[in-house]
Formats: sequence, C-alpha cells, structure tokens
Amino acid sequence: MTPGAVTVVGRGPAGLFAATLLAAAGLSVHVVSSSSGTLPLWSGRFNFRDWDQGMVVDNPWDWWMEHGEQHFVGGTARARWRRLWSIWRAVGQQLGMDSAIPERNRWTVTPLGRRRPVFWTPPWELALDRAPVAVAVVGLEGLLDFEPELVADGFQGPGAVRTLRLPWPPDWHRGWNTVRWGAFLDTGSGADWLEQQLVRALGRGPAGELVVLPQVLGLSRTDVLHQRLERRLDRLVREVGLAPPGLGGMRLEARWTAWLLSSGVQMHHGRVRAIRDAGGITLTDGRPVGEGPVILATGGILGGGVCLSADGTGVDAIHRRLLGQLAEGDDPARALQWGLVLGDGGVAGRQTAGCDPDVHGDGGAVCLWTAAEAVDRVVPGLVDRLSRIGTVEVAVLDVSVRGPQTHKEAQRV
Repeated sequence: MTPGAVTVVGRGPAGLFAATLLAAAGLSVHVVSSSSGTLPLWSGRFNFRDWDQGMVVDNPWDWWMEHGEQHFVGGTARARWRRLWSIWRAVGQQLGMDSAIPERNRWTVTPLGRRRPVFWTPPWELALDRAPVAVAVVGLEGLLDFEPELVADGFQGPGAVRTLRLPWPPDWHRGWNTVRWGAFLDTGSGADWLEQQLVRALGRGPAGELVVLPQVLGLSRTDVLHQRLERRLDRLVREVGLAPPGLGGMRLEARWTAWLLSSGVQMHHGRVRAIRDAGGITLTDGRPVGEGPVILATGGILGGGVCLSADGTGVDAIHRRLLGQLAEGDDPARALQWGLVLGDGGVAGRQTAGCDPDVHGDGGAVCLWTAAEAVDRVVPGLVDRLSRIGTVEVAVLDVSVRGPQTHKEAQRV
C-alpha cells in the first residue's frame, strides 16, 4: 500500500532529492531539519566519479559498470544511473539550471590553478571539454579567495591566457566575503559597476575569448547578471567555485527549497527527538510532524542518520544512541553502514553507502542513488514510474559510451 505521507529528516542534497521524488509522485511530504544542509559547502556541481586510486576517471558511466559490485550499486546499474541523471536534469530545468548530462567527465580549474574532473555543473560554472581558444581570468581586488594568476596556470594548452584584476568598488570593506560580494552584485548598482569595469578592462579581446570570474556573481539574480554580461561583452562568462560558503550551493539550495514549497512540500525547523511508532517524528519541543514512513537524510556531512565525531565515535543523529567506535586503521565503510539499521523508511546521504566523496569525487551521485533507494523502499518502483518533475518530462538519457575500459585511459592531474 502506498503511504499517504512521508517525512524526510535532513535538507541536504540527498534529503531534498528524496523529497522531490516523493512530491513528484503526489505524496504529502514533510522535510524536517534543525539547520541548513550541506549544499552551502558545494559549488553547485554534482559529480559522478572523479578518481580511481589517484587517477582521473574519464568515463564514470563505464567505471560504475565495471566497479559497482565493489560498492553498493552492482555492475549492471547503467540503466538506473541513466534514469537518475535524467531525473536530475529535469530537476535542474525546473530550477532554471538546464545543463545537459555529459557522456564523460569534463574538467575545471580550482582557485589554486589545479585542473580537476567535473560532471554535471550549473550553467554558470566553468566546465570544459577542451582548452579554450583564449581565456581572460579576472580577479577582484580585495577578494583573497581568488588569485587570477594562480587560476590562469590551470589553462594549459595552445590558447592565449591573460589575467586582469578589477579595483574594489565604492563602499568596499576588507571584511567583504564571497556572500557579501554576491549580495552587492545582486543590486543594480553592483551589476552596473561590474559591467563597466569589465568593458574597460577587457577591451575588444581575441575572438572566442572565455571570461573566467570567481563565483560571486549574485545570489538570487545570477542568471540575469550572466546574460547581461555575455550580451555586453560578446563572450562566454563562467565562474570558478570558491571555498565554502559556496554561493553556487547556496543558489541551488534557495531555488530548490522554493520550488519544493511551491509544490506543496512542508518545511519544518527543529531537532528531532524520536521517530514515532505510528509514523512521522516528534521534535524536541514536543511537536509531532508528519505521518507514515521516515527517511533519514541527516547526520551532517556523513548522512544516513549517523553523526561521526573526530575520534571515530558514531552516534544515531535522532536518538543520540552510540552506534560504534572506529579504531585507527579500521575500514571507514563499517561506520558508514551503521545508518542502515535506523528507521523503516531508508537512509540517504553522500557517504551512506561506504563511498568517500572527498577521495573519490562521487558525493553527488551517491546522494542521488541513496535517496532513490530510500524512496523506493517507501514506495517500491516509484522512481522507475516517474514521468515528470513538475512540468518537465523525464526523458531517459541516450548516453553513448566507448567501452568498459575507458576509465583506464587515465592521466594524473
């Protein structure tokens, strides 16, 4: 029997994706959290699989086919991945971030000038298949998180690379962080200042030049500012993600939350005290929330209802029960399975299944997969039956791949 309502605990990417799937199926959904999720720690991109033993994975579709049995997916999961990435693209379209799902990893440049692989990125973020013809890397005076000379080092190839630095704007203060820069550039005066400074600094420039800026181009009016700059400059404008707090992740979280609310999902602020036997949860202030199954997508960065402290102690994020202790040299995957014993509605999170996104670059994909598994545990077969997200149809991706050995055509970055 399909439940009438589901409660999702946690509002990170896994929790919001689970809520999206449930809402798209017409269920009543409650999302409960005591704080913002982990999205502000992200630039906004979703990776698939970046690394294998320190080597770049060129084709993550093939990598999961060959290596999935060593993790949680199994070696015959391409159809499932195609389905999930199709759904994720439909979500992005609803949020005003229509980006195609690539056939293989692309690459970007970090603020330290290092090249690294990337998979799905919002339209504003730098993601390349090949070296551009010409690049202008533009820094902002006073923004210490982005040194244009370092970033320029990451563009290795035949294309011409130049660096520029814009002076600080009126009323600038040395205490401005990335969020303050974003708020300034959301304003009309901030957008005017940036356009004028870029026109003056860039000049005509070579044909096909790519303009690269730090990820500070607004919080809520990013699309408008990007389109305005590209029309005025007659160049592509892309951003490089910075250290947290990440404006890209904050933009994604704000858009996603607003869309869920408009879709009827109810958001609740508070800490969970207990999962009720009759369904739903009880907050620490005594308020009951929701009914039916509970999906645990909380626990901080670890996810899956588990909090892991620096000393290796695992604690149930809901009932604060001790789950176990990791000693030095223990396999971290053992701790990451603790969440699987919690709750009847399933668990979700970027490390829930024993993957380490900081080492392997698979956090976005694991969030999608574990959220879908948790949802299918609540409503069997729901994910495969979804035909649309909001007003956007879910089309199965036609991703061509070259063969199971592609990922071994690797190089060190």
